Amino acid sequence: MKKAILITILSLFTLGIFSQTLDTIIYNGDSDEHINVVILGDAYTSANHAANKLNTDATNFVNALLNESPYSEYADFYNFFIIKRNSVQSGTDHPGIATDVIEPLSPVQTRNTYYQTTFDVDSIHRLLAPMGTGITNAYTDLANVFPNYDQIIMLVNDTEYGGSGGTIATSSVNASANEIAIHEMGHSYADLADEYYAGDQFAGERANMTANNNPATVKWKDWLNILGIGIYQHTCSSGNCSSWYKPHNNCKMQFLGSDFCSVCKEAIIDKMYSLADPFENKIPNLTSLFSFNGNCTTFGSNLILTNPNTYTIEWELNGNIIPSRTEETEVWKYEDFDFGTNVLKLQILDETSLSKSYLPDDGYFFELSWVVNKVDLCSKTVDKFDYVNSFPSGSSAGQTTADDFDWTEWVGSTPTSNTGPSSAYDGTTYLYTEACCSNIPNKKAIYFTDCFDLTRVNNPKMSLAIHMLGKDIGKLEIAVSDAGGNTNSYTVLQTFTGEIGPDWKEFEWDLSPFVSPYTKFQFTVTTGSGIEGDIAIDYLRVFSGCASSLTLNQTHTGVNTYEAQSTITSTSNVLSGSTIYRAGSSVNLNGGFNVNAGATFITQQGGCN
Repeated sequence: MKKAILITILSLFTLGIFSQTLDTIIYNGDSDEHINVVILGDAYTSANHAANKLNTDATNFVNALLNESPYSEYADFYNFFIIKRNSVQSGTDHPGIATDVIEPLSPVQTRNTYYQTTFDVDSIHRLLAPMGTGITNAYTDLANVFPNYDQIIMLVNDTEYGGSGGTIATSSVNASANEIAIHEMGHSYADLADEYYAGDQFAGERANMTANNNPATVKWKDWLNILGIGIYQHTCSSGNCSSWYKPHNNCKMQFLGSDFCSVCKEAIIDKMYSLADPFENKIPNLTSLFSFNGNCTTFGSNLILTNPNTYTIEWELNGNIIPSRTEETEVWKYEDFDFGTNVLKLQILDETSLSKSYLPDDGYFFELSWVVNKVDLCSKTVDKFDYVNSFPSGSSAGQTTADDFDWTEWVGSTPTSNTGPSSAYDGTTYLYTEACCSNIPNKKAIYFTDCFDLTRVNNPKMSLAIHMLGKDIGKLEIAVSDAGGNTNSYTVLQTFTGEIGPDWKEFEWDLSPFVSPYTKFQFTVTTGSGIEGDIAIDYLRVFSGCASSLTLNQTHTGVNTYEAQSTITSTSNVLSGSTIYRAGSSVNLNGGFNVNAGATFITQQGGCN
């Protein structure tokens, strides 16, 4: 728990068309997502402002407030601002007309102040409040300078003890000023009653005041006999106080310098959560359908935290809690969702012990949700390996319209001399790009493959035979996507520029970083400046590159073969289908390894075949 919170003035904005200025004391975030407390100062002259007196008085109040429970636990929910106005004189009115004391208790005086505050309101000496056009001035300034306020505090530059609640919580700068302001804010902000009997005119049902003394039904029944909470009859010298009850005998709403009682703390938290929730933003910030098309996407929110942290975080997908998801933001993959419409929810439960108003639930509950539509990325998926494609007739199915021209299926030599192969690398056909005519210069031809389910391949590799001969060769880019080729999801494995020799050359790439059920490859040619620039590809292979040893801890479904040159060690669950472990020396099945009923599991000696 924070023991002290030090505050400095962060920024100053001068609004030239008005004679007010707005200072920021604490800014914890967007005013739409936080509770905004605006402090007005009355009876502060231009000389006072030049000496930063209001800033000092306001900062002292904010420091005191944020070291007072429950504000200390929820400090990050609040922003604090000051609106400055010059008054002609310091000090405020003391009419000397109170009937609750022998007047004049203090020297009678009239002061020219902007918000027209005065003591002796309703003939009560310490009742200090803005009056008349001063109230209008306050709301006009708020509308012009900071209309997005939630709570108003008015500090009056007068050392006489006094203050008031109401819509504008008001306090003098007496030695007890901070305690007064916090007490009065209890009235204005959380609608708390005084826990001393202030008079019949102030009596009424509040969170901390009731006419009900039945322990079974009193509004604070869940707190009874905890931390001093009971049902205490009000006392007074006159009036109907015997009809009213309070929850505590030593609460800040009765005695300055005391803590808020548990019932009052709960009411303050309830008020806070009626104005703000723990979500500082929404990622992605969508209220309509989110079309999930393959890219890993972060969902969630940056949370406004409590101190100490009393949140429990849960994620729910299609009605099911996902126990492994416990962070405020989580990265979700394509395979996490079902095809069609999904409902994803981030749920926050504040289980603070400072409140019981959420009972019988376990805490204050908050939720963000997204409607996610999963589209099918792959019209066809390769799931049998080793895979070989020597581009027989029909391979042009992998063409796209998002380029300038197409790859061509070919047999034998390409039509242009001094470029292109004389025959296929494997079989009779291959693919090439013709560097001629409207295809040059700087024109693109893109070929993409079907999807590959690389989750079924041990240590997956890809190889491709490439032919690049000719003085006008442009470049060939080899790229891979683990998101079905969705836009911006490709990673370039290698780029070849210029000729690489007269013969076919075979190249190999490790696909381990791109394992997914939706891996796809793309081959992009950008032509050079002339006709001697044909580029050809052949003999595409996707296969298992067998490791010396293999450690597995996963769920096996479908048909799978895992191979290692020496040892396979596994704690996996063979959920369904047929799984083969093939190792050169041993297969070690450690604690946690399981084969479900109906699944087939086979071990073989032999290593990589």
